[in-house]
Amino acid sequence: MATVGQPTLVLQGTEVPNVSVDPESFFKFTRRLRFPMRGVTNISGLGSGDSVPLRATGVVSKLWVRVTGTVTFGGTITGTSTSWMWPYDLVRAFRVSANGQANLINIPGSLAKVVNVVMNPAYIDAAVPHTVGGSTGVTLGTMSLPAEDWGTSSSNQMGPGATVPATGTYTVDLTYEIPIAFDDKTLVGSIFAQTNATQLTLDIDWETQANLLTLGGSATFSQALQYAVLGEVFSIPQVGGRFVVPDLSAFHSLIAFRTSGLAQGDNEILLPGTGVGRQLMRLIGQILTGTAPGQPLPVTAANFGQLAWRYGGNDTPEFVPSANQLRYVNEVDYTVDMARYWGAFIWDFASTWAFRDSVDEGATTDLRAVINLVNAPTNGVARIVQETLFAAPVGA
Repeated sequence: MATVGQPTLVLQGTEVPNVSVDPESFFKFTRRLRFPMRGVTNISGLGSGDSVPLRATGVVSKLWVRVTGTVTFGGTITGTSTSWMWPYDLVRAFRVSANGQANLINIPGSLAKVVNVVMNPAYIDAAVPHTVGGSTGVTLGTMSLPAEDWGTSSSNQMGPGATVPATGTYTVDLTYEIPIAFDDKTLVGSIFAQTNATQLTLDIDWETQANLLTLGGSATFSQALQYAVLGEVFSIPQVGGRFVVPDLSAFHSLIAFRTSGLAQGDNEILLPGTGVGRQLMRLIGQILTGTAPGQPLPVTAANFGQLAWRYGGNDTPEFVPSANQLRYVNEVDYTVDMARYWGAFIWDFASTWAFRDSVDEGATTDLRAVINLVNAPTNGVARIVQETLFAAPVGA
């Protein structure tokens, strides 16, 4: 885009040609593009990671990561089972960095699927039966679409927390949507990438075999898994002799963190990284219990008491006396019961009207999640995701 002598400005922390912020013209003349950012590639290995430099073109709004291939079990299969990390936490973490922001997105695979459900109101998982724990034929609360495969070999299926039924080669096909933008319409939070100065990278960390599987007896395991990255990008149109872009004054962030030492009763979990200029859009929680890597704790009245968020001394703007009430609200909002098996509960400040409901972190000191547990969990770990919008270094 740049020409010799053309003036420049700093946008999202990067020096770019002197574009004009004109959302009306941009949306009138831009074109949505979808193309591979990385073709089908063998994963580097379980317990390892892959780094994908993304193409520097247009305004990047979304990535799809597809994981496909096979896993093979041989030998004597007795005593072989999957953990609750299978299949979605096959990806231990998706990490996106852009233009000096090294931690825009850092989220495990299963919670990335929760975000997919939350951000897509038409997401419905009631089509394909799966094996979940000790249950077969489960069609509700799986977060799985018909286009996905958790692991199938003939009539045998793999599933989370389940016994591997037989030796053989199981096909796997998973898709994760990584939302660079917060909103698909306004493109708030998108990344300006139309310059060689842009550094946009997706890192994929793969979970270890030990955390995914328990091999019994003389059972053997091998994998032939691959991944591919598809990008959604919007072209930057030239209107009246000038390049125009939408409002790119904010970055979109999804950051997960873990905290242990949970106890019976109220657990007040301080949210790290809060501060002036940040708006909290959603807060997603999940409790893992048991021997590492753990099992999601279902959101039921037998497991949870009140859920709330709190700041300052004791200011509690919202709380529900029973977690089942928040589970009900979440299922009404998103259609999928993510609390049943995956133990996910969501405080959503953005879906109805973010301008009114989002939380100003600059005015809420010591912002924290309040999670009441009926019993002291065994080796309990909370996984919390903060979804925020924050001002870019120099906004448009």
